[in-house]
Amino acid sequence: EAFAGLTFQDVLAQDQNAVAPFLQALTDDWRYGPHEMELADTSGQRISVIVTGSPLVDLVGQVQMLLVFQDITVRRNQEKMLWRLANIDPLTGLPNRLNFNKTLSDAIERAKRSGKKVGLAIFDIDHFKLVNDTLGHDAGDGLLKAIAERISDVLTRTDSAARLGGDEFAVIFEGIGDAEELVGPLEGLARAIRLPLELSGDIRHFSSSIGTSIYPNDALDPEDLMKAADLA
Repeated sequence: EAFAGLTFQDVLAQDQNAVAPFLQALTDDWRYGPHEMELADTSGQRISVIVTGSPLVDLVGQVQMLLVFQDITVRRNQEKMLWRLANIDPLTGLPNRLNFNKTLSDAIERAKRSGKKVGLAIFDIDHFKLVNDTLGHDAGDGLLKAIAERISDVLTRTDSAARLGGDEFAVIFEGIGDAEELVGPLEGLARAIRLPLELSGDIRHFSSSIGTSIYPNDALDPEDLMKAADLA
């Protein structure tokens, strides 16, 4: 057994990207890796490993490869946790402002290459402070989570949503040909927010104030594009 109850043949069968470098190593200097892969052990649990191979001469003078498997699952899980803490809003599960800023910058760079436009919508929930003041912060948190779910439900594959803080949300629309293409998505966003919502035992209705801007019509960089949407 090579590692975690798996033979090396099992390992290669799970990660086809590891096959060619391994076969090449057998014809070159018998050195392999380090190659990182994610495997399923015999119990089905996912583990992250780094495999390194080095030449070893046995007692009869034949060269073989000594493979060393290093389990880095804990390290990778910690890295994922730290990334999530830095990039994901813990209440709604949406990307946070830091993540959003990078996503918007990347979207603009893609638009520069494609010649398409980027639409940006920034909005908050009308009278949200009143919800917190009269129904309590638990109700306010419930409202934010419900709105986040509704936003996510109406997004297409190329759209990106984020919670910027408080009751402020943002949506990036990529691949826009002209401003008119934003009308339908924005109407769908507003309708989703207006749907009845049960909060603290009562059915309530909410609305939002939405500001929009378009790259490159309104601004050429992320910061100015956000300012234009805030002022709209």
